[in-house]
Amino acid sequence: MCIFVTLIFFSMENALIKKVFERNDSQYSITFENKDGELMVNATQMGKPFGLAKKPEKFLRNKGVRAFINELKKQNDPKMGRTHYISEPVTVISSGRPSLRGTWMHEKLAMRYAMWLSPKFHVWVVEQIMELLKTGSVELNKPKIQQLQQHLDLQTQRDNTKEVSNRIYFETKGDVKQIPMYHHKALVSIMGCGKKDIMEIAKMNGLSKTITSKGAKEVIRILYPEKACVMSMVDNIIAASDNFRIDDQSLLIDTVKKGESMFDGLIKLGISPAERK
Repeated sequence: MCIFVTLIFFSMENALIKKVFERNDSQYSITFENKDGELMVNATQMGKPFGLAKKPEKFLRNKGVRAFINELKKQNDPKMGRTHYISEPVTVISSGRPSLRGTWMHEKLAMRYAMWLSPKFHVWVVEQIMELLKTGSVELNKPKIQQLQQHLDLQTQRDNTKEVSNRIYFETKGDVKQIPMYHHKALVSIMGCGKKDIMEIAKMNGLSKTITSKGAKEVIRILYPEKACVMSMVDNIIAASDNFRIDDQSLLIDTVKKGESMFDGLIKLGISPAERK
């Protein structure tokens, strides 16, 4: 199998990093996550070029592999002030950005998986991980701080909801319960009520199931666009800025809410996507 490697380099300050390689005129990407100084690798992306017979699930059923995973979990050294290996060498993500979905493996387990996939591919994976560790040069998959007018766009607002959910997932180390809690807090802070009341408002306004099935935030985007802009800006700042964390949500909402009347004025001037009109 011939593998051609294409690398694009940026700074390694963000948690997510990506490398791209081509095989037989098809392009595949492998996403790495830097977690507490250790690398986690998207194994689903690794196995994709090799077909269904080489899926991570099949690899993980192997008795020897399960023993290897158990050994990784034991490699904790309190004298070092940290763990040598992540306590859970395998994590499954079923939602969020496509680059985040799938089965993730700790770099040590990922190397063993690569060996199982193909000796030639194993050599390639080892080289890429070593390069990451030595040079710190990677391609980032990171959202950017947006300009004010961008938050008037419905799709931008939806994208920011997804991006902040991804940030919450990694910041809380996979505590998925924190994601709906974050969004509920935003609803209460900005609207003064929760999801149940907002859905009742949607019903009173005759919104279709096509809209209500997408959730409370989508209802707000249609009925209260100026408030949706506020939520979008807060989501974007938390998702894209290294200076703010999800704990700063209340502070950011209080600050950005002051611009709600400005968003309302822009919308009334007609600066609004056709979808909303």
